[in-house]
Amino acid sequence: MKIIKDYYRLIESNFRNKKLRSFLTTLGIIIGVALIIILISLGQGMQNAISYQFNKIGIKSIRIVAGDLHGPPNAAFGLDKNLQQHIERVRGVDYVNPVIINDAIMSFDNEGALVSVFGYETKLSEKGFVDTDVKLESGRFFTPGDKDSIIIGHNIANTIYNKKIRVKNSLDINGRRFRVIGIFEKTGTDVDSNVYMPLETSREMFGNSDIVNVFIVQIKDGINIDEAAKDIDKELLRVLKNKDAYKVFTPAQLVSYIQDILGAISVFLTAIAGISLIVGAVGIMNSMYTSVLERTREIGVMKAVGARRKDILLLFLFEAGLIGLVGGIIGITIGVIVSYGIGFLLSELGYELVRISVSVNLILGTLLFSFIVGLISGILPAYRGSKMQAVEALRYE
Repeated sequence: MKIIKDYYRLIESNFRNKKLRSFLTTLGIIIGVALIIILISLGQGMQNAISYQFNKIGIKSIRIVAGDLHGPPNAAFGLDKNLQQHIERVRGVDYVNPVIINDAIMSFDNEGALVSVFGYETKLSEKGFVDTDVKLESGRFFTPGDKDSIIIGHNIANTIYNKKIRVKNSLDINGRRFRVIGIFEKTGTDVDSNVYMPLETSREMFGNSDIVNVFIVQIKDGINIDEAAKDIDKELLRVLKNKDAYKVFTPAQLVSYIQDILGAISVFLTAIAGISLIVGAVGIMNSMYTSVLERTREIGVMKAVGARRKDILLLFLFEAGLIGLVGGIIGITIGVIVSYGIGFLLSELGYELVRISVSVNLILGTLLFSFIVGLISGILPAYRGSKMQAVEALRYE
């Protein structure tokens, strides 16, 4: 224990005498560690938000999209609308909701905004929305007779225009007048930023009369969703004769698919942050080589009074590890502050689902990693210092 205290006093003295160099040496470690904390915590927050959103849409809903689609459903990729009758014949299917998606300019109170417009089957009335746990804040759901009516998300009604939209207000979508019949409660999902109109009205406006961008298939209670998905897959393969023409997703598969993408992105970004750690490691190594040269006479004196090679080696290794540890502590502090700052900013912007949390395991793991990086960086300089001969070191000027 005493020798560790002696090491610490020597290292502290060196840090005080070389404050600027010590700071610059740790800078690479600080940046790398801070970036790792920020990126991992943000990635985890996004994954949690995705999981929540797909749990929100219901555990009995299957999505069917075009096979060449990579990402969320959109107007560029669709399936033949006649597939609906084949899907409805599959055992265990309760109903099929065909949805078409288009982007449009929506104008209200002399302001325009780009919005996503979802064509919705009004024959389902409120059933499809209720099954996905989406409720109205005000107004009503569609009825089969609705034509120039829309239901809008919470953000559409409250944030994108200077003036709030209320039920019975009129607005224009691509120059056509619509009346707001309902406004959804805030869900924290994409529903908040979408506009819903009757399916046939959407077909008239956008001209995609034979295409469906996504089939939402509700499965009956008591039916295993994975078995139902397999049966639907068999039926579509029988009709289309091409396995690559479509994709069938259960909620669990969708969550896994998107989390895999987010995970790959997180790994890539974390690898970029790792470059800063490599730069920091090189900085520590360079600083330690310089320190060994500057303290050659000191090494000679230590050896002359009985210090062994092992003692010199441990001294410089301990110093290098401490540099990494200090850089890690500062980097973690900055990373945690910035991570929660980003979380607060996202919440203020309406993305409450991206909840940032920095786990104790992440902090401890990063701290240990930064110490090890420093330790490894100091091996060669420490070895060089330990090999010095006392006589030669004392003659060094």
